[in-house]
Amino acid sequence: MPAGHPGARGGAVAENDRSGDLLLSRALQQETVARLGQKALGRMSLPELFAEAVAAVGRILAVEYCEVLEFLPDRNRLCMRAGLPGVEAWIGKPVIDAGEGSQAGYTLRCRGPVVMPDIDAERRFTPHALMRAHGIVSGVSVVIEGRRRPFGVLNASSVRRRDFSEPEIHFLTAVANVLASAVERREIEEALRRSRRAARGAACRQAALAKIGRIVGSTLAIEDVYEGFARQAAHILPFDRITLTRIHRDTATVEILFFAGPSVPDRRLRQTYPLAGTLSERLLATRRGVRYCPSSAAELSRRYPSVRPMWDAGFRSFLLAPLVHRDEIIGALVLSSRTPQAYGPGELQTAEHVALQVSGAVANALLHAELQKTARTLEEREGSLQTLLRVAPVGIGVVRDRILVQANAWIADLLGLPASELPGSPFGRLFAGDEEYERVARDMYWSIRERGGGAIETRWRHRDGSARDVRLSFTPLDPADWGRGVMFTALDRTAERRAEAERLRLEGQLRQAQKMEAIGTLAGGIAHDFNNILAAILGFSELARFAAAGGEDPTPHLLEILKASYRARDLVRQILAFSRRTESAFAPVPLRPLVNEALKLLRATLPATIRLRERLEGDGRVLGDPTQIHQVVMNLCTNAYQAMEEEGGELEVSLAEQRQAAAPEEVSGAGRFLRLRVRDTGPGMDPAILNRIFDPYFTTKEPGKGTGLGLAVVHGIVKQHRGRVEVASRPGGGATFDVYFPILEEQEAPSAGGRGGPAPAGNGERLLFIDDEPALVALAEAVLTSLNYRVIATADARAGLELFCSDPHGFDLVITDMTMPQMTGDRLAQELLRLRPGLPVLLCTGYSERLTEEGARRLGAAGLLWKPYLREELAVAVRRALDPAQEAAGHLDSRSAPRL
Repeated sequence: MPAGHPGARGGAVAENDRSGDLLLSRALQQETVARLGQKALGRMSLPELFAEAVAAVGRILAVEYCEVLEFLPDRNRLCMRAGLPGVEAWIGKPVIDAGEGSQAGYTLRCRGPVVMPDIDAERRFTPHALMRAHGIVSGVSVVIEGRRRPFGVLNASSVRRRDFSEPEIHFLTAVANVLASAVERREIEEALRRSRRAARGAACRQAALAKIGRIVGSTLAIEDVYEGFARQAAHILPFDRITLTRIHRDTATVEILFFAGPSVPDRRLRQTYPLAGTLSERLLATRRGVRYCPSSAAELSRRYPSVRPMWDAGFRSFLLAPLVHRDEIIGALVLSSRTPQAYGPGELQTAEHVALQVSGAVANALLHAELQKTARTLEEREGSLQTLLRVAPVGIGVVRDRILVQANAWIADLLGLPASELPGSPFGRLFAGDEEYERVARDMYWSIRERGGGAIETRWRHRDGSARDVRLSFTPLDPADWGRGVMFTALDRTAERRAEAERLRLEGQLRQAQKMEAIGTLAGGIAHDFNNILAAILGFSELARFAAAGGEDPTPHLLEILKASYRARDLVRQILAFSRRTESAFAPVPLRPLVNEALKLLRATLPATIRLRERLEGDGRVLGDPTQIHQVVMNLCTNAYQAMEEEGGELEVSLAEQRQAAAPEEVSGAGRFLRLRVRDTGPGMDPAILNRIFDPYFTTKEPGKGTGLGLAVVHGIVKQHRGRVEVASRPGGGATFDVYFPILEEQEAPSAGGRGGPAPAGNGERLLFIDDEPALVALAEAVLTSLNYRVIATADARAGLELFCSDPHGFDLVITDMTMPQMTGDRLAQELLRLRPGLPVLLCTGYSERLTEEGARRLGAAGLLWKPYLREELAVAVRRALDPAQEAAGHLDSRSAPRL
């Protein structure tokens, strides 16, 4: 397709829109993950973090349901820990089977993202009944990995069929990774706290053991302690084999930590055996020492079948004393003797005393090993976190006392600085200027004080001097102690801002293109209206000429010519105002005059087969751009009458105030709106078309008869005005478009304008009039002379400049046209003011995109007069320029400036 082809241009616009939307979406996803990561590194509890995560996923992915499910391996179930509103009743309950038959169970087995585009087409697993009960159609789930096993599943579901994109899956996976890191970090921190507490307790007990006996406290080597303890225990207790065991409640097993004496099958060092059917099981149940001397193998097998290997090895008496740590039985001191009935109450008491002494050593050894393991794991996790800081796609840093104490490589890359230069440098070095830094510092302090953290938009300075748009999110490391520093994340939004500027530029082009399409649509009617006006002017001019020649009064004919000229002037101004390319300028505007003027422009284009009905009643004002609102009316009415071109019908346009109990979600305000209704009796639309009418480039017209931009532009403009559009239609029943604009509650009454009194005359002042149109030169000379001015007029800008140069102080006022072939009016004004500063200069123009009243005054001109103008308007403008302090506003017609 050629580059200049309209389709190619439209495709480029759409592609740019999609690229902008994708960039914004990914930036929002990255910012959300970074914010969750920041909270995960803070002190937020896991339930709060889970709730924050599901809310973020629901918002970013636009899904109705999102849950965090924890895997309970002992029950092979999944327990809901957090979810979006609607599932509160299931939170904390193991509601889902973790087998492969469920989506969550299937996800756990796959260990990867599982996407379900359509629940009815799913064959890999059986969707849970809850999914169908909530109307879920599609979903995606990822595993939340754990340190030793998967923690669970993060699931997002929608009531609509949808294919989740790769970026969306990556976003969900990133959120799951943040949750996994938070879970593991909390587990490690808790384990480390437990280990430290246990180590301190073990150290205290070790000191006590050292005081009451050299046996246990003679060495820190646990094996030496065991050996020494066993040798000394032999002096006070009878046994053939002494054993220290550890009881694992979680696995219901017993582990042999140490033994001295005969070796027994299945009872060797570090060997484990089931807890069930052992004397240790009874020890746990009674929490007291156990003496057992079985009378026969049959009795032993019946009561404690797991002890049978010891019987078979020749042992006939058994004594167990609990090894207690923090009021918990962690194992047992086991004495075994080949002698029947070897142990009585005295031996049990002594064994309990010895067990009490050795319990601390055993616990300390176990905790020391666990602490070392936990420390190694923590170091590995810390390394992983440092890696995350290095590879994270956002800046992460810590500032303390206005000094940057930590910054990842992303910040250095953003600033174009070596990473080694940042730590220790002033935080203000990052910013585009001292004033910007002080502003950010004040806002950060206020946000932390009032809300505990926040985010702010700012600009950083690159090494090459260029600025970078950055979004800072920040929170104190310790809310109770700000002195520890503030952690922040920085997201580069430079490209996003550029994309937004490009999007706004393209939207402006889109609106302008649609205006041109509408002007083209209205061209025939406008030409018809102009021909009628010209016919009236020509006809009444001839009648006036004949009347004057015959001695009759031509005044009635001249008044008709004047009325036709008014109509022509108003029509030209409406077309120029509608087609003008301008920036959005929102201001309080009354809606009814705008609608009325748009209908004036439209009325000339309607065929005789279409009847226009107006009912304009609302008097409220809205905050809006008059040009854009004018475009909304034109687009809706043009769309309506084009639907009735073939068959004819009725076009109804109404404006009325409407109150609502609650404002719609898209509209702010207290529920008072102006409703603009455009209704036609055309063929109507079926639901399939109705759902797409606001899509850009969607049209039901034949090729070459529409671009599909009109209603898309309407939708965009109305949203920009914080309003909404509703449409109702059915095949054969016409269509009704309702546009709601919020009413401004505080209204200022517009100042009354209009003509009043005779045109102000001059006092013999000398004027220089310059215009390249000879007819206007002659007209102005005659009018100004009739107003008692001395006038020198010329149709040549350079000749006018030469006249002025010959006598700069010989003129009281210069009136010049803006658009002239030799020299533009603004350039001429600059030359005149250079020769004589303070000279009153009045600029005249029939159309200008770049010059306004304010712009004319910035040039040094006394004012701007819009063509065509009346004698009265020219008189008032001249007197205002000559006597700026005189209040002549009452003489100036409201039509002296273009309006919509």
